[in-house]
Amino acid sequence: MAQKGLMMLALTVGVFLAGWGVLLSPPMETLARSLGIVKPDDIRMSIVDGQVVAEICNADPQLCRNYLARLTFLYHSVFAVLVAMTLYLATGVFSFRNGYVGPIYIIGTAGYLMVITGGIVYGYLLKDAFLHGVFIAGLAFLFTAGLLFSFGVKLRSEKGQIDWLALNVFVSALLLLATSIIGAWIGANEMAGIGEVLRATKMLARIDPDLGEEVFVWRAMTAHQHAMVAALGAAIVFTAFKYLRIESEEKLSKALLAGGLVGQFVMVSACWAVWPYGKIAHLAITPAAIGLIFFTAFLAGLELKKALAGVKGWSQLINVMKHFSIYLLVVWVWPSVAIPGALVAISLRKPIILQPEFRNPIWDWAEVAYNIGHWHVLLLLYAATLFIIYVDVLAGGKLGSFVTLTTMLSTIAASTAINFYMIPSNPAPYIPNPYNDVTLATIVEPSLILLSTSVAVGYIYSLYSMLRQYKLIPG
Repeated sequence: MAQKGLMMLALTVGVFLAGWGVLLSPPMETLARSLGIVKPDDIRMSIVDGQVVAEICNADPQLCRNYLARLTFLYHSVFAVLVAMTLYLATGVFSFRNGYVGPIYIIGTAGYLMVITGGIVYGYLLKDAFLHGVFIAGLAFLFTAGLLFSFGVKLRSEKGQIDWLALNVFVSALLLLATSIIGAWIGANEMAGIGEVLRATKMLARIDPDLGEEVFVWRAMTAHQHAMVAALGAAIVFTAFKYLRIESEEKLSKALLAGGLVGQFVMVSACWAVWPYGKIAHLAITPAAIGLIFFTAFLAGLELKKALAGVKGWSQLINVMKHFSIYLLVVWVWPSVAIPGALVAISLRKPIILQPEFRNPIWDWAEVAYNIGHWHVLLLLYAATLFIIYVDVLAGGKLGSFVTLTTMLSTIAASTAINFYMIPSNPAPYIPNPYNDVTLATIVEPSLILLSTSVAVGYIYSLYSMLRQYKLIPG
Protein backbone atom coordinates (compact mmCIF):
# COMPACT_ATOMS: atom_id res chain seq x y z
CA MET A 1 0.00 0.00 0.00
CA ALA A 2 2.92 2.36 0.72
CA GLN A 3 4.17 1.88 -2.82
CA LYS A 4 0.78 2.75 -4.32
CA GLY A 5 0.50 5.84 -2.14
CA LEU A 6 3.89 7.08 -3.30
CA MET A 7 2.98 6.30 -6.90
CA MET A 8 -0.21 8.35 -6.53
CA LEU A 9 1.77 11.24 -5.07
CA ALA A 10 4.30 11.12 -7.92
CA LEU A 11 1.50 10.98 -10.48
CA THR A 12 -0.11 14.02 -8.85
CA VAL A 13 3.14 15.98 -8.97
CA GLY A 14 3.74 14.90 -12.57
CA VAL A 15 0.28 16.07 -13.64
CA PHE A 16 0.87 19.38 -11.87
CA LEU A 17 4.17 19.91 -13.69
CA ALA A 18 2.63 19.00 -17.05
CA GLY A 19 -0.22 21.43 -16.44
CA TRP A 20 2.21 24.13 -15.37
CA GLY A 21 4.22 23.69 -18.55
CA VAL A 22 1.09 23.84 -20.69
CA LEU A 23 -0.08 27.05 -19.01
CA LEU A 24 3.31 28.65 -19.66
CA SER A 25 3.18 27.87 -23.39
CA PRO A 26 2.39 30.76 -25.77
CA PRO A 27 -0.99 29.36 -26.96
CA MET A 28 -2.20 29.34 -23.33
CA GLU A 29 -1.07 32.85 -22.46
CA THR A 30 -4.61 34.27 -22.37
CA LEU A 31 -5.87 31.45 -20.15
CA ALA A 32 -2.84 31.76 -17.88
CA ARG A 33 -3.42 35.50 -17.44
CA SER A 34 -7.08 34.88 -16.63
CA LEU A 35 -5.90 32.57 -13.83
CA GLY A 36 -3.51 35.21 -12.53
CA ILE A 37 -0.38 33.49 -13.92
CA VAL A 38 1.85 36.04 -15.62
CA LYS A 39 5.07 34.89 -17.22
CA PRO A 40 8.18 36.96 -16.43
CA ASP A 41 8.72 39.61 -19.09
CA ASP A 42 12.03 38.35 -20.39
CA ILE A 43 11.21 35.99 -23.26
CA ARG A 44 12.10 37.83 -26.42
CA MET A 45 13.65 37.02 -29.76
CA SER A 46 17.40 37.02 -30.11
CA ILE A 47 18.50 39.64 -32.63
CA VAL A 48 22.02 39.62 -34.06
CA ASP A 49 23.09 42.26 -36.58
CA GLY A 50 19.47 43.24 -37.01
CA GLN A 51 18.45 39.68 -37.92
CA VAL A 52 16.08 37.54 -35.89
CA VAL A 53 17.97 34.36 -35.02
CA ALA A 54 15.48 32.45 -32.89
CA GLU A 55 13.04 33.10 -30.11
CA ILE A 56 15.28 31.46 -27.55
CA CYS A 57 16.64 34.10 -25.20
CA ASN A 58 16.56 37.82 -24.51
CA ALA A 59 19.49 39.91 -25.72
CA ASP A 60 19.71 41.47 -22.25
CA PRO A 61 22.24 39.27 -20.32
CA GLN A 62 20.37 39.35 -17.00
CA LEU A 63 16.98 38.59 -18.54
CA CYS A 64 18.57 35.83 -20.60
CA ARG A 65 20.10 34.39 -17.44
CA ASN A 66 16.73 34.42 -15.66
CA TYR A 67 15.02 32.68 -18.58
CA LEU A 68 17.64 29.95 -18.99
CA ALA A 69 17.69 29.38 -15.22
CA ARG A 70 13.94 28.81 -15.21
CA LEU A 71 14.23 26.34 -18.05
CA THR A 72 16.93 24.50 -16.10
CA PHE A 73 14.74 24.30 -13.00
CA LEU A 74 11.69 23.20 -14.99
CA TYR A 75 13.49 20.47 -16.94
CA HIS A 76 15.24 19.16 -13.84
CA SER A 77 11.87 19.05 -12.07
CA VAL A 78 10.25 17.07 -14.87
CA PHE A 79 13.22 14.71 -15.01
CA ALA A 80 13.19 14.27 -11.22
CA VAL A 81 9.57 13.17 -11.12
CA LEU A 82 10.15 10.72 -14.00
CA VAL A 83 13.11 9.27 -12.10
CA ALA A 84 10.97 8.92 -8.97
CA MET A 85 8.13 7.27 -10.91
CA THR A 86 10.61 4.82 -12.42
CA LEU A 87 12.10 4.05 -8.99
CA TYR A 88 8.70 3.29 -7.49
CA LEU A 89 7.75 1.02 -10.38
CA ALA A 90 11.12 -0.73 -10.43
CA THR A 91 11.02 -1.53 -6.69
CA GLY A 92 7.70 -3.26 -7.29
CA VAL A 93 8.76 -5.48 -10.20
CA PHE A 94 12.41 -6.32 -9.45
CA SER A 95 13.79 -8.24 -6.48
CA PHE A 96 15.84 -6.36 -3.88
CA ARG A 97 18.08 -7.26 -0.98
CA ASN A 98 16.56 -6.75 2.44
CA GLY A 99 16.67 -3.26 3.88
CA TYR A 100 16.96 -1.27 0.64
CA VAL A 101 13.44 -0.55 -0.59
CA GLY A 102 12.37 1.52 2.43
CA PRO A 103 15.35 3.89 2.32
CA ILE A 104 14.93 4.22 -1.46
CA TYR A 105 11.34 5.32 -0.91
CA ILE A 106 12.21 7.81 1.83
CA ILE A 107 15.29 9.37 0.26
CA GLY A 108 13.99 9.27 -3.31
CA THR A 109 10.67 10.86 -2.34
CA ALA A 110 12.35 13.60 -0.32
CA GLY A 111 14.75 14.17 -3.22
CA TYR A 112 12.32 14.74 -6.06
CA LEU A 113 9.95 16.81 -3.91
CA MET A 114 12.86 19.04 -2.85
CA VAL A 115 14.00 19.42 -6.46
CA ILE A 116 10.53 20.46 -7.61
CA THR A 117 9.70 22.68 -4.63
CA GLY A 118 13.05 24.45 -4.62
CA GLY A 119 13.35 24.71 -8.38
CA ILE A 120 9.85 25.81 -9.35
CA VAL A 121 9.35 28.22 -6.45
CA TYR A 122 12.81 29.74 -6.89
CA GLY A 123 12.54 29.92 -10.66
CA TYR A 124 9.07 31.40 -10.92
CA LEU A 125 7.95 32.87 -7.62
CA LEU A 126 10.59 33.74 -5.03
CA LYS A 127 14.31 34.35 -5.59
CA ASP A 128 15.62 33.08 -2.25
CA ALA A 129 19.02 31.43 -1.88
CA PHE A 130 17.56 28.91 0.57
CA LEU A 131 15.24 27.56 -2.13
CA HIS A 132 18.17 27.16 -4.50
CA GLY A 133 19.89 25.15 -1.78
CA VAL A 134 16.79 22.97 -1.39
CA PHE A 135 16.90 22.30 -5.13
CA ILE A 136 20.56 21.23 -5.05
CA ALA A 137 20.07 19.13 -1.90
CA GLY A 138 17.16 17.38 -3.60
CA LEU A 139 19.40 16.38 -6.49
CA ALA A 140 21.88 14.96 -3.97
CA PHE A 141 19.08 12.96 -2.33
CA LEU A 142 18.03 11.53 -5.70
CA PHE A 143 21.65 10.60 -6.39
CA THR A 144 21.75 8.74 -3.06
CA ALA A 145 18.50 6.92 -3.87
CA GLY A 146 20.07 5.86 -7.17
CA LEU A 147 23.10 4.50 -5.34
CA LEU A 148 20.85 2.51 -2.98
CA PHE A 149 18.94 1.16 -5.98
CA SER A 150 22.19 0.03 -7.63
CA PHE A 151 23.42 -1.69 -4.48
CA GLY A 152 20.07 -3.25 -3.63
CA VAL A 153 18.67 -4.66 -6.88
CA LYS A 154 19.22 -8.39 -7.41
CA LEU A 155 20.71 -9.32 -10.77
CA ARG A 156 19.85 -13.01 -10.62
CA SER A 157 16.50 -14.78 -10.54
CA GLU A 158 15.44 -17.19 -7.82
CA LYS A 159 16.79 -19.98 -10.04
CA GLY A 160 20.23 -18.38 -9.98
CA GLN A 161 20.10 -17.27 -13.62
CA ILE A 162 21.00 -13.78 -14.82
CA ASP A 163 17.96 -11.51 -14.92
CA TRP A 164 18.71 -9.64 -18.12
CA LEU A 165 16.03 -7.04 -17.51
CA ALA A 166 17.36 -6.30 -14.02
CA LEU A 167 20.89 -6.16 -15.42
CA ASN A 168 19.84 -3.64 -18.06
CA VAL A 169 18.13 -1.41 -15.50
CA PHE A 170 21.15 -1.74 -13.18
CA VAL A 171 23.41 -0.52 -16.00
CA SER A 172 20.95 2.30 -16.75
CA ALA A 173 21.14 3.37 -13.09
CA LEU A 174 24.94 3.37 -13.12
CA LEU A 175 24.99 5.39 -16.33
CA LEU A 176 22.54 7.91 -14.87
CA LEU A 177 24.66 8.28 -11.73
CA ALA A 178 27.86 8.76 -13.71
CA THR A 179 26.24 11.24 -16.09
CA SER A 180 24.79 13.28 -13.23
CA ILE A 181 28.35 14.01 -12.13
CA ILE A 182 28.87 15.90 -15.40
CA GLY A 183 25.80 17.96 -14.59
CA ALA A 184 27.14 18.61 -11.09
CA TRP A 185 30.40 19.88 -12.60
CA ILE A 186 28.50 22.26 -14.88
CA GLY A 187 26.30 23.50 -12.04
CA ALA A 188 29.18 24.01 -9.64
CA ASN A 189 31.32 25.83 -12.18
CA GLU A 190 28.39 27.96 -13.35
CA MET A 191 28.74 29.78 -10.05
CA ALA A 192 32.48 30.08 -10.60
CA GLY A 193 32.23 31.89 -13.91
CA ILE A 194 31.47 29.53 -16.80
CA GLY A 195 27.82 30.52 -16.74
CA GLU A 196 28.48 33.62 -18.86
CA VAL A 197 30.43 31.53 -21.37
CA LEU A 198 27.64 28.95 -21.51
CA ARG A 199 24.93 31.55 -22.08
CA ALA A 200 26.99 33.33 -24.74
CA THR A 201 27.57 30.01 -26.45
CA LYS A 202 23.83 29.26 -26.45
CA MET A 203 23.37 32.49 -28.39
CA LEU A 204 26.18 31.69 -30.81
CA ALA A 205 24.86 28.20 -31.40
CA ARG A 206 21.62 29.70 -32.70
CA ILE A 207 23.61 31.44 -35.44
CA ASP A 208 25.86 28.51 -36.29
CA PRO A 209 25.71 25.25 -34.26
CA ASP A 210 29.35 24.62 -35.13
CA LEU A 211 30.29 27.65 -33.01
CA GLY A 212 28.67 26.06 -29.97
CA GLU A 213 30.30 22.71 -30.60
CA GLU A 214 33.74 24.29 -30.30
CA VAL A 215 33.14 25.46 -26.72
CA PHE A 216 34.18 23.03 -23.97
CA VAL A 217 31.35 23.78 -21.52
CA TRP A 218 28.75 23.64 -24.28
CA ARG A 219 29.92 20.14 -25.15
CA ALA A 220 29.73 19.17 -21.47
CA MET A 221 26.12 20.33 -21.28
CA THR A 222 25.25 18.51 -24.50
CA ALA A 223 26.88 15.30 -23.24
CA HIS A 224 24.99 15.55 -19.95
CA GLN A 225 21.59 16.17 -21.53
CA HIS A 226 21.84 13.47 -24.19
CA ALA A 227 23.17 10.81 -21.84
CA MET A 228 20.61 11.47 -19.09
CA VAL A 229 17.63 11.22 -21.44
CA ALA A 230 19.04 8.11 -23.13
CA ALA A 231 19.78 6.27 -19.88
CA LEU A 232 16.46 7.13 -18.24
CA GLY A 233 14.59 6.14 -21.39
CA ALA A 234 16.32 2.76 -21.38
CA ALA A 235 15.51 2.28 -17.69
CA ILE A 236 11.81 3.06 -18.28
CA VAL A 237 11.56 0.68 -21.24
CA PHE A 238 13.24 -2.26 -19.49
CA THR A 239 11.24 -1.68 -16.30
CA ALA A 240 8.04 -1.62 -18.38
CA PHE A 241 9.08 -4.91 -19.99
CA LYS A 242 9.51 -6.42 -16.52
CA TYR A 243 6.10 -5.13 -15.45
CA LEU A 244 4.52 -6.77 -18.50
CA ARG A 245 6.36 -10.01 -17.65
CA ILE A 246 7.91 -10.55 -21.03
CA GLU A 247 9.54 -13.90 -21.65
CA SER A 248 13.19 -13.01 -21.01
CA GLU A 249 14.52 -16.56 -20.71
CA GLU A 250 14.21 -17.45 -24.40
CA LYS A 251 17.44 -17.40 -26.38
CA LEU A 252 16.27 -14.71 -28.78
CA SER A 253 15.02 -12.53 -25.91
CA LYS A 254 18.33 -12.92 -24.09
CA ALA A 255 20.23 -11.97 -27.24
CA LEU A 256 18.07 -8.88 -27.78
CA LEU A 257 18.40 -7.82 -24.14
CA ALA A 258 22.17 -8.34 -24.29
CA GLY A 259 22.23 -6.20 -27.41
CA GLY A 260 20.21 -3.56 -25.62
CA LEU A 261 22.65 -3.56 -22.73
CA VAL A 262 25.62 -3.07 -25.05
CA GLY A 263 23.70 -0.45 -27.04
CA GLN A 264 22.86 1.74 -24.07
CA PHE A 265 26.37 1.47 -22.62
CA VAL A 266 28.05 2.42 -25.91
CA MET A 267 25.55 5.18 -26.65
CA VAL A 268 25.90 6.85 -23.23
CA SER A 269 29.68 6.43 -23.28
CA ALA A 270 29.75 8.08 -26.70
CA CYS A 271 27.59 10.91 -25.34
CA TRP A 272 30.23 11.43 -22.65
CA ALA A 273 32.87 11.54 -25.39
CA VAL A 274 31.17 14.62 -26.86
CA TRP A 275 32.56 16.57 -23.89
CA PRO A 276 36.27 16.12 -24.70
CA TYR A 277 36.08 15.20 -28.39
CA GLY A 278 33.07 17.03 -29.81
CA LYS A 279 30.94 16.00 -32.77
CA ILE A 280 33.26 13.18 -33.86
CA ALA A 281 31.62 11.16 -31.05
CA HIS A 282 28.43 10.99 -33.15
CA LEU A 283 30.16 8.32 -35.21
CA ALA A 284 29.54 6.05 -32.21
CA ILE A 285 26.36 7.64 -30.82
CA THR A 286 24.24 7.16 -33.94
CA PRO A 287 24.83 3.42 -34.55
CA ALA A 288 24.62 2.66 -30.82
CA ALA A 289 21.32 4.55 -30.51
CA ILE A 290 19.91 2.81 -33.58
CA GLY A 291 21.07 -0.50 -32.13
CA LEU A 292 19.37 0.13 -28.78
CA ILE A 293 16.16 1.24 -30.47
CA PHE A 294 16.28 -1.79 -32.79
CA PHE A 295 16.79 -4.34 -30.01
CA THR A 296 14.06 -2.93 -27.76
CA ALA A 297 11.61 -2.35 -30.62
CA PHE A 298 12.20 -5.84 -32.06
CA LEU A 299 11.62 -7.40 -28.65
CA ALA A 300 8.49 -5.28 -28.17
CA GLY A 301 7.27 -6.36 -31.61
CA LEU A 302 7.70 -10.04 -30.71
CA GLU A 303 5.84 -9.59 -27.43
CA LEU A 304 3.12 -7.57 -29.16
CA LYS A 305 2.57 -10.42 -31.58
CA LYS A 306 2.23 -12.84 -28.64
CA ALA A 307 -0.18 -10.53 -26.81
CA LEU A 308 -2.44 -10.20 -29.86
CA ALA A 309 -2.40 -13.90 -30.68
CA GLY A 310 -5.90 -15.25 -30.31
CA VAL A 311 -7.48 -11.85 -29.69
CA LYS A 312 -10.85 -11.72 -31.42
CA GLY A 313 -12.99 -8.65 -31.04
CA TRP A 314 -12.91 -5.47 -28.98
CA SER A 315 -13.79 -7.18 -25.69
CA GLN A 316 -10.71 -9.39 -25.83
CA LEU A 317 -8.48 -6.53 -26.97
CA ILE A 318 -9.40 -4.60 -23.80
CA ASN A 319 -7.81 -7.37 -21.73
CA VAL A 320 -4.41 -6.85 -23.38
CA MET A 321 -4.71 -3.09 -23.95
CA LYS A 322 -1.78 -2.18 -21.68
CA HIS A 323 0.47 -4.71 -23.45
CA PHE A 324 -0.69 -3.55 -26.86
CA SER A 325 -0.21 0.14 -26.04
CA ILE A 326 3.16 -0.07 -24.31
CA TYR A 327 4.73 -2.35 -26.89
CA LEU A 328 3.43 -0.13 -29.67
CA LEU A 329 4.85 3.00 -27.98
CA VAL A 330 8.25 1.31 -27.78
CA VAL A 331 8.08 0.31 -31.43
CA TRP A 332 6.93 3.82 -32.35
CA VAL A 333 10.31 5.27 -31.41
CA TRP A 334 11.29 4.27 -34.94
CA PRO A 335 8.86 6.38 -37.00
CA SER A 336 8.75 9.29 -34.53
CA VAL A 337 12.43 9.55 -33.52
CA ALA A 338 14.89 7.21 -35.25
CA ILE A 339 13.89 7.65 -38.89
CA PRO A 340 13.38 11.46 -38.75
CA GLY A 341 16.65 11.76 -36.82
CA ALA A 342 18.45 9.80 -39.51
CA LEU A 343 17.00 12.05 -42.23
CA VAL A 344 18.25 15.14 -40.43
CA ALA A 345 21.68 13.64 -39.70
CA ILE A 346 22.19 12.54 -43.31
CA SER A 347 21.22 15.95 -44.67
CA LEU A 348 22.75 18.11 -41.96
CA ARG A 349 25.55 19.58 -44.07
CA LYS A 350 24.78 18.24 -47.55
CA PRO A 351 21.39 18.31 -49.34
CA ILE A 352 21.22 14.52 -49.70
CA ILE A 353 17.57 14.03 -48.74
CA LEU A 354 16.40 17.39 -47.41
CA GLN A 355 16.62 20.32 -49.81
CA PRO A 356 18.56 22.45 -48.98
CA GLU A 357 20.84 21.03 -46.25
CA PHE A 358 19.46 21.34 -42.73
CA ARG A 359 22.09 23.88 -41.64
CA ASN A 360 21.45 26.19 -44.56
CA PRO A 361 20.98 29.77 -43.24
CA ILE A 362 17.66 30.04 -45.08
CA TRP A 363 16.02 28.08 -42.25
CA ASP A 364 18.33 28.83 -39.35
CA TRP A 365 15.50 28.04 -36.92
CA ALA A 366 14.92 24.50 -38.20
CA GLU A 367 17.74 22.74 -36.34
CA VAL A 368 16.89 24.55 -33.13
CA ALA A 369 13.25 23.46 -33.42
CA TYR A 370 14.20 19.91 -34.33
CA ASN A 371 16.73 19.47 -31.52
CA ILE A 372 14.22 20.69 -28.95
CA GLY A 373 11.35 18.67 -30.39
CA HIS A 374 13.44 15.51 -30.89
CA TRP A 375 14.10 15.13 -27.15
CA HIS A 376 10.62 16.23 -26.16
CA VAL A 377 9.16 13.47 -28.33
CA LEU A 378 11.35 10.89 -26.60
CA LEU A 379 10.30 12.09 -23.16
CA LEU A 380 6.66 12.14 -24.28
CA LEU A 381 6.84 8.48 -25.33
CA TYR A 382 8.53 7.47 -22.07
CA ALA A 383 6.18 9.54 -19.91
CA ALA A 384 3.13 8.08 -21.69
CA THR A 385 4.49 4.59 -21.02
CA LEU A 386 4.82 5.33 -17.30
CA PHE A 387 1.39 6.96 -17.17
CA ILE A 388 -0.29 3.92 -18.75
CA ILE A 389 1.34 1.58 -16.24
CA TYR A 390 0.50 3.85 -13.31
CA VAL A 391 -3.19 3.98 -14.27
CA ASP A 392 -3.17 0.18 -14.56
CA VAL A 393 -1.55 -0.28 -11.14
CA LEU A 394 -3.62 2.33 -9.30
CA ALA A 395 -7.00 1.78 -10.95
CA GLY A 396 -7.19 -0.74 -13.81
CA GLY A 397 -10.63 -1.72 -15.09
CA LYS A 398 -12.34 -0.96 -18.39
CA LEU A 399 -12.06 2.80 -17.93
CA GLY A 400 -8.34 2.33 -17.37
CA SER A 401 -8.14 0.41 -20.65
CA PHE A 402 -9.98 3.22 -22.44
CA VAL A 403 -7.59 5.80 -20.97
CA THR A 404 -4.69 3.62 -22.07
CA LEU A 405 -6.01 3.46 -25.63
CA THR A 406 -6.61 7.22 -25.97
CA THR A 407 -3.25 8.01 -24.36
CA MET A 408 -1.44 5.73 -26.77
CA LEU A 409 -3.26 6.95 -29.88
CA SER A 410 -2.86 10.65 -29.07
CA THR A 411 0.81 10.21 -28.17
CA ILE A 412 1.55 8.40 -31.41
CA ALA A 413 -0.34 10.96 -33.49
CA ALA A 414 1.35 13.98 -31.88
CA SER A 415 4.85 12.49 -31.81
CA THR A 416 4.65 11.50 -35.47
CA ALA A 417 2.97 14.59 -36.91
CA ILE A 418 5.26 17.05 -35.12
CA ASN A 419 8.12 15.85 -37.33
CA PHE A 420 6.36 17.32 -40.37
CA TYR A 421 6.59 20.69 -38.64
CA MET A 422 10.12 20.24 -37.28
CA ILE A 423 11.41 19.09 -40.67
CA PRO A 424 9.96 21.80 -42.93
CA SER A 425 9.24 21.10 -46.57
CA ASN A 426 9.74 24.64 -47.85
CA PRO A 427 12.83 26.77 -47.09
CA ALA A 428 11.79 29.92 -45.25
CA PRO A 429 13.16 32.36 -42.71
CA TYR A 430 12.19 32.17 -39.06
CA ILE A 431 8.67 33.29 -38.11
CA PRO A 432 7.95 33.64 -34.38
CA ASN A 433 5.42 31.09 -33.11
CA PRO A 434 3.88 29.90 -36.40
CA TYR A 435 0.85 28.30 -34.72
CA ASN A 436 -1.20 28.59 -37.90
CA ASP A 437 0.90 25.78 -39.40
CA VAL A 438 -1.48 23.24 -40.94
CA THR A 439 0.16 20.23 -39.26
CA LEU A 440 0.06 21.87 -35.84
CA ALA A 441 -3.52 23.05 -36.26
CA THR A 442 -5.04 19.88 -37.69
CA ILE A 443 -3.08 17.03 -36.06
CA VAL A 444 -0.64 18.01 -33.32
CA GLU A 445 -2.81 20.37 -31.27
CA PRO A 446 -5.98 18.20 -31.44
CA SER A 447 -3.86 15.18 -30.46
CA LEU A 448 -2.38 17.05 -27.51
CA ILE A 449 -5.85 18.14 -26.43
CA LEU A 450 -6.97 14.50 -26.52
CA LEU A 451 -3.83 13.49 -24.62
CA SER A 452 -4.45 16.17 -21.97
CA THR A 453 -8.03 14.95 -21.61
CA SER A 454 -6.84 11.34 -21.28
CA VAL A 455 -4.34 12.33 -18.61
CA ALA A 456 -6.99 14.28 -16.70
CA VAL A 457 -9.50 11.41 -16.82
CA GLY A 458 -6.82 8.84 -15.96
CA TYR A 459 -5.59 10.92 -13.04
CA ILE A 460 -9.07 11.52 -11.59
CA TYR A 461 -9.94 7.85 -12.02
CA SER A 462 -6.70 6.76 -10.31
CA LEU A 463 -7.22 9.22 -7.46
CA TYR A 464 -10.81 8.06 -6.98
CA SER A 465 -9.70 4.41 -6.92
CA MET A 466 -6.95 5.13 -4.40
CA LEU A 467 -9.30 7.08 -2.12
CA ARG A 468 -11.66 4.12 -2.17
CA GLN A 469 -8.83 1.73 -1.36
CA TYR A 470 -7.79 3.87 1.61
CA LYS A 471 -11.52 4.10 2.57
CA LEU A 472 -11.40 7.87 2.53
CA ILE A 473 -14.58 7.90 0.45
CA PRO A 474 -17.41 5.38 0.45
CA GLY A 475 -16.88 2.49 -1.93
